[in-house]
Amino acid sequence: MERTGFSLSRPGHLALLLVLGASGCGGALRTSPTLTVPKAQGPDKGRSSETLLEDRQLDIDAQGRATTTRRYVYVVHKKAALRWASMVSTSFAPWREARPQIRAVVTTKEGKRHVLDPKTLTEQPYRQRHATILDDRRVLKGPLPGIAVGARVDITVVNRETKPLTPHGGLH
Repeated sequence: MERTGFSLSRPGHLALLLVLGASGCGGALRTSPTLTVPKAQGPDKGRSSETLLEDRQLDIDAQGRATTTRRYVYVVHKKAALRWASMVSTSFAPWREARPQIRAVVTTKEGKRHVLDPKTLTEQPYRQRHATILDDRRVLKGPLPGIAVGARVDITVVNRETKPLTPHGGLH
């Protein structure tokens, strides 16, 4: 499978929403952050990048609408990683989700910070994998500024539902 950008999908979101929403009340679920401290002798020479932090939070309001916040922090070690690490993207369904918020900061190995300008993000149709499946999903994506080997990338994506997945915010 070709990796063309840093894509933040929503695996498991449906199952968590149904479990938490089934009670008819709001709730929140936060996964524990995974923090990897780099080894004293430096990065693993075989890896093109190294994940330092992955944090996910799912909040469900009283109406059953979910807000999903994801944060990823990684370091680019090899030029090969720039192929996928140079872009950030997330998908959404406009009929039930607001346009996602994407924040990103790239810090070069020299310490210079580059902040993603939201004006550089573009919206386009979601690429269909099967011609027989019709979908109105959209993709919001853009280039990460200042990306280079040795850069530390910090990305936060917030997806907010405007309508709950089910009519009553849960299964009844």
